[in-house]
Amino acid sequence: MEERRVATDQALQKALSCLWSIKVPSNTTLFGWRYLTNRLPTKVSLHRRGISLDRTCVLCELELESSSHLFGSCVITEGVWKRIKLWLGNDLDLSKEELQNFFHHWNKLSKLKTRITVAIVWLATMWSLWLVRNEIVFSNSEFSFNEIMTVIVSRSWYWMSAYVTISTGCSSYMVYSSTNMHGRWLNGKDLKDARVLNDVVDVPIQEFDIVA
Repeated sequence: MEERRVATDQALQKALSCLWSIKVPSNTTLFGWRYLTNRLPTKVSLHRRGISLDRTCVLCELELESSSHLFGSCVITEGVWKRIKLWLGNDLDLSKEELQNFFHHWNKLSKLKTRITVAIVWLATMWSLWLVRNEIVFSNSEFSFNEIMTVIVSRSWYWMSAYVTISTGCSSYMVYSSTNMHGRWLNGKDLKDARVLNDVVDVPIQEFDIVA
């Protein structure tokens, strides 16, 4: 039992070390830490602390909202992860389940730039799901698959701009949208304007050359 606990602690510390190495906004890093250490205020977690509330998941409205359900087994969330897996490419050596728990499977990817890419997309996906969940809980908004995919892709591209280059001396980035599949060029200023990326739904992740 003690050996199992030590192994679990070591795995968690390794996952956290990988998390700290990724360049994303500090509030997203903090969210990732709270998720990995099981400290998110999900409905099940709040109920365990003595707070009386409806524990049903606001996304699927079928199961109790635990952290593992909200970000993994929820039928709505699973649809998002399937689309993310497709976006990352069929040659990615990770199952959907491993992708959902990426920081515990960091070493399965041999190339550092691939690890960084997947880590950023994972954080963008998890953070976006949490924000949408909060909007539904506190603002009575509705879930939209297309909207959350657009937000995830936009965040991923923006956060990856801290790492990437296309070619020497080039400061523009090619993105594809649902209305222009031939692509269009965006410069660094555009990437900072989320409104420019609102209609991005199919972005070829291979366009990025991660500078690790």
